[in-house]
Amino acid sequence: MSGHLRSIRSAARAVAANLHDTNPLTRGTAVALYIGVAGNIRFKDAGGVEVAATAVGVGIFPVQVSQVYSTNTTATGILALYDK
Repeated sequence: MSGHLRSIRSAARAVAANLHDTNPLTRGTAVALYIGVAGNIRFKDAGGVEVAATAVGVGIFPVQVSQVYSTNTTATGILALYDK
């Protein structure tokens, strides 16, 4: 991503995110998440850093995510978005 936030125009695929405390997303690193119901999200980013984001609103969450943890994630209706 060369240091700049890449614009997400559309995703080629949207898959329900498998929330799990040890397993990564089934299809690999997502380019973004779609949040259906607002809440907190605990995730691992593409660089392997664990992050806790609070009060995430409904809509596109533009962070590359490799794992969404079930513990401490209160947002629901989460879709992993992929460009391939």
